[in-house]
Amino acid sequence: MSAAKPQLEECFAGKVVNFKMLCIYPRLGARELSVLLFPLEGQNGVDRAGCILSDITEQKRADRALRESEDRFQKLFRCSPMVMMLLRIEDDRFLEVSETFERLLGFSRKNVIGSTSRELGIWEDLGQSERLKTELLTAAGTVRDIECNLRTADGRSIVALLSADLIQVRGELCAIIAMADITKLKRVEQSLRESEEKFAKAFHESPMSLTLVRIKDNCYLEVNESFERLCGFKRDEVVGRSALDLGIWQPVDRVDPVKRLLAQGRLRDQEFLLHTKDGKTRVGLVSADAIEIQNELCSLVATADITALKQTQEALVREKSLTDALFSAMPGMLFLFDESGRPVRWNKQAEAITQYSAGEIAQMHLLDFHPVKSKDGLADIMAGVFEKGHVEEEATLLTKRGRQIPFYFASASLTIDGKRHFVMVGIDIGERKRIEKERQDLSARLISAHDEERSRIARELHDDVSQKLALLSVEIDQLTQRRAHLKEQIRSRLQEVKDGTIELANTIHNLSRQLHPSVLTRVGFRASLEGLVREMRERGLDVQMSYRNMPTTISQEISLCLFRVAQEALNNVVKHSGAKKARVEIEGDPVGVRMRVIDGGHGFDSRSKTFRAGLGLFSMKERVVLVGGQFWVRHLRTGGTEVEALVPLTGERKALSA
Repeated sequence: MSAAKPQLEECFAGKVVNFKMLCIYPRLGARELSVLLFPLEGQNGVDRAGCILSDITEQKRADRALRESEDRFQKLFRCSPMVMMLLRIEDDRFLEVSETFERLLGFSRKNVIGSTSRELGIWEDLGQSERLKTELLTAAGTVRDIECNLRTADGRSIVALLSADLIQVRGELCAIIAMADITKLKRVEQSLRESEEKFAKAFHESPMSLTLVRIKDNCYLEVNESFERLCGFKRDEVVGRSALDLGIWQPVDRVDPVKRLLAQGRLRDQEFLLHTKDGKTRVGLVSADAIEIQNELCSLVATADITALKQTQEALVREKSLTDALFSAMPGMLFLFDESGRPVRWNKQAEAITQYSAGEIAQMHLLDFHPVKSKDGLADIMAGVFEKGHVEEEATLLTKRGRQIPFYFASASLTIDGKRHFVMVGIDIGERKRIEKERQDLSARLISAHDEERSRIARELHDDVSQKLALLSVEIDQLTQRRAHLKEQIRSRLQEVKDGTIELANTIHNLSRQLHPSVLTRVGFRASLEGLVREMRERGLDVQMSYRNMPTTISQEISLCLFRVAQEALNNVVKHSGAKKARVEIEGDPVGVRMRVIDGGHGFDSRSKTFRAGLGLFSMKERVVLVGGQFWVRHLRTGGTEVEALVPLTGERKALSA
């Protein structure tokens, strides 16, 4: 007890002393004792001390274990990755919170301990707090997975999943609450729901046929309205049944689409034959993706109805075959050019005629097929075909070996895939040109022979018949003068014969002049026309003539051509039109002479099926064509007829008269 000497002294001083001490026993070893010393008084004061010893070794061990357990609990509680709270049930005050609570809710432990959740404003709905407490007290002290809405220190709202248990802490009923923040999870769930709603809406409202099929048994799980319209089956008729049972699908290439889908995880643009409920067959273009739904492997199948497209493609193939046949059967060249004039397509005859190979033609341009002198005109044709839509023209084709062939070309514009093209058909007109030249040469010889014969007849009439008639007139006059005794009746009759002879002579003279207007060579073209106009006026046709910008001299060939046209046209007016007036317009320009003969008669329509051109019209046209000109006959809307001739000038441009 020497170790307890200070406590004994204190006890003998009259105090009750309580202390602990460690004692070593031979058999028990070290034991921790609780010692209570109290003074005892005798006659002379405190002369003794009472002692009560209690072995508290086991109690100390239990206390240490409890403290260690509480320390471990405290550390676990504070360091828990979950939000932990310890509340006293009696007054709803916080006794402890975890560090996660501080991080998540933003409240410091110092401000939380001793405060209530109401004071801190943690609950968005205080009713949730009361219901949790009530359920905890009435549900055997345990509550699991209760969703509630909490508010953080900075005012944010979070969704938490709470679990709680009742425990005794130092004799007080408390609740230990574990909380998990499921705000992000709820957002994900909400997004998932919204995504599923969008998917469902897109699935059912899609204009394309969509189906959801379970792969293991090929049964339909869902179909949309487009599928119902496409196949003719209602949803209730197909859901739960396989496509094979319904006989809907048949792959075009006979390859098992399920095996392909399982092997690749997807199927793209596979053609299937689709058999509708009413027995029709359509063509579908199918794409599918493997997806997992509720741990089952399924496929989302999209089908586009391409029946019309396939029919169009087949029609295009048939059209191409027909086009190829037409291209091959064309007797002449056939080219398809792009807007720039590059060949896109051509027939075999084009290769044979031009003597270029297909590879050479593909690298050429339209202008490469023609000599240099024709290229400007062809460039105008290219521009004109897009402006007018259709152009016809004669041009010279230049072959690979340098041969030049006259061709007649007809071109038309068209649009292919939104781009401008033009098709050109060419026919060799070399033989036609040769025949036409021979015909023109023959016509020229015939007209020349005709004019020569007219001249001969005119000379015969003028030099022979006219002279004889003049001589006859003189003889009649002499006979009358020598026979003075003739009766008056005979004398009168001779005078009539003389007058008739003179009239016949004048008629033959006029006829001679009409057959061959020798005045052309004597007085020129203008004076000859003016004489023709006077002659027509004498015949009762009021003719007005205008003569503008004409060269001072015109070749004999052109003068005769225009004079004969004017003469024939005015004669036709007198004979056929019934008109009393006519107009002759002659005008020169830098390239030629244009002459119009216009009347106001009843006219005719040269385009009518019943119209038959006479020899006079044919003769006028031939004369104009032979001098390189152009000839037209038009029926005027206002009534009457217009005959027009355009004759080119030969040689250099001469000075124009006033």
